[in-house]
Amino acid sequence: MTTLEILGNLLSAAVGVALLVALALGEPLKARSRRSSLVFGASIFVSSLAMLVNRILENPPGIWWWFGVGGMAAAVIGSVVWLFLAARNWSKGEDLPPQRLRFQPAALLLLLLGDAALLAAFRAETPAVKVLLVLLACLVLFAFTQLVWVKPRTT
Repeated sequence: MTTLEILGNLLSAAVGVALLVALALGEPLKARSRRSSLVFGASIFVSSLAMLVNRILENPPGIWWWFGVGGMAAAVIGSVVWLFLAARNWSKGEDLPPQRLRFQPAALLLLLLGDAALLAAFRAETPAVKVLLVLLACLVLFAFTQLVWVKPRTT
């Protein structure tokens, strides 16, 4: 097993542990609305289930493989608990009032740049270059999520 595969399995374990810590801190009930908490829980469930199936089918069992599978299984279980908590313990009248946000069309360039970095990572030959390009894509796509909707200026 290569160093990159070991790192991937350790990061998978960290994702599962981080989700369980977020559950312990009561994060499903701290979102702006019940709907956004349910959407987040569903997206974590689908992505962690896909990664769990990928881990099970891809790598041969070993100690590092078990870290990855255990982390993704914890993420799947945690996301189911997240969905249950968001659906059952949140009354529909407790949603925070919506903020008025303005769409920032220039942020769509960041979306294109992030997708281009992911495509370049797919086409790269060296594992180190792939990792750097994926990290760059994650950073750019995170910036997109923060900049696409902004508060209107008050003048």
